[in-house]
Amino acid sequence: MKEWYQMREDEVLEALGSDANGLSSEKAEALLKAHGENVLRETKKKSVWRVFAEQFADLLVIILIIAAIISMISGNVESTIVIFAVITMNAILGTVQHEKAEKSLASLKTLSAPTAKVLRGGVKGEIPSAQVVKGDILLLEAGDMVTADGRILESYSLQVNESSLTGESTNVEKKTVVLEGEKAPDERMVEFQRILERLIMQEMQNYIYNESMYLVQVETSLTHRVKILISGMAVLLLATLGILMRRSFRLTGGIIRPVTEMLDKVKKVGRGNFDVLPVSAEIVEIEELDQGINKMAHRISGLLENVRQEKEMQHLTELQLIQAQVNPHFLYNTLDTIVWLIEGGMTDDAVEMISSLSIFFRTSLSKGNDIIPLSEEKRHTLSYLEIQQFRYRDILEFELSIPKELDGIQVPKLSIQPLAENALYHGIKNRRGKGKITITGREEADAIVLTVSDNGQGMTPERLHEVQEAIRTGERAGFGLAAVAERIALYYGPGYGMTISSKEGEGTTVELRLGKNIQPKS
Repeated sequence: MKEWYQMREDEVLEALGSDANGLSSEKAEALLKAHGENVLRETKKKSVWRVFAEQFADLLVIILIIAAIISMISGNVESTIVIFAVITMNAILGTVQHEKAEKSLASLKTLSAPTAKVLRGGVKGEIPSAQVVKGDILLLEAGDMVTADGRILESYSLQVNESSLTGESTNVEKKTVVLEGEKAPDERMVEFQRILERLIMQEMQNYIYNESMYLVQVETSLTHRVKILISGMAVLLLATLGILMRRSFRLTGGIIRPVTEMLDKVKKVGRGNFDVLPVSAEIVEIEELDQGINKMAHRISGLLENVRQEKEMQHLTELQLIQAQVNPHFLYNTLDTIVWLIEGGMTDDAVEMISSLSIFFRTSLSKGNDIIPLSEEKRHTLSYLEIQQFRYRDILEFELSIPKELDGIQVPKLSIQPLAENALYHGIKNRRGKGKITITGREEADAIVLTVSDNGQGMTPERLHEVQEAIRTGERAGFGLAAVAERIALYYGPGYGMTISSKEGEGTTVELRLGKNIQPKS
């Protein structure tokens, strides 16, 4: 078989399955799929994860990992986190720089990849050099690169620069000549030429890669120095801390921790929290001190509970004594009024007044009970107002309007009557003309609201402030507003109590807010 340089142009085209119009697009595509692209084979690139894993193979990184593990075992979590953070950041930075270099190399390869002008199906076109196949007719012009080995079909003043292959600086003229008498080159020379071509291409790639890496090294040099400095400081710090912490932990852990817990316990006791737990300590003295604090907390809690109970019982006793007392002047005046009615021949009014007085005293006694139904408190207040109306016919009117649905609610005895008495003597009596006392009640979601209002003389802002302060502080002289407010707070707790409002010349309103459920005090 003839060599390519021994064949005529038509023989070459016939051997390659082409013609003067070049390959068809379909045949060229089939050949490309069958034989592959017109490029040198490259080794398989490393994956990102493999590059990332290789960053940990450095000796300095291994030393840092060992130091981090030692630090973690010794209990220095902060140093461990810092070291692992530095190692991870170094690995990420190295991976990023490697990928940047690969991308730069790929970009340079792309820029350096030539294109080829071919004749396919009689049509001139330009394609990437990698897509040139056997049988393609290449069209070369001045300055074009020869992208593949070939047989010259036609030429005119064709000169090729072969310096990259032969080292010659001058161009070599190429002609369309059939060398029928020539012998084929030595196979060893051909193989040597191929090896030389591969070496040259490899050296070109290495040159491009080295130039790219040099640019990256300028960027990473400062980072590398900082990494070495941080790593050295971290190793030195860990070694020092490892020695100190191991000795200090046993000393401070057995003293500071229990002392801190005892201080917290004392603060809780100071805030009124006596439910404290014992502190575990290895030192006998600290353990004994903690036991003393626990005993002190329990004794203080017991003493405070006793004081609270004694104070509560004292209040209850005082209130019960006050409830048991009847104003002598009220009784004397009532009896005088009854005598006056009888002497005046108004026996019916006298009988009615005696009946009201009986109801009044019956409710006051209540068989010694301090908690009574609201219906009894209403009847007690009504009997009081009826008695007073006989005495003050010209100045007193009253209206009691509390729904019957609330009659079964349990309330402290003498909750409403003292308010009505206060409205009469401090509001209505000091007013010119007839006055009126209005008593109402309503039910809310979680409370019962009772209101006693009058249209008497009212109070000045200064006097109103004094009364409000007396209610707030519990100051009382006799059985008045402060006493009622204190009893409500005692029975119902926070959120319940008394509010008072007044305006001079217009009257006063007292509002009681009671709970729906009450637990009698023993």
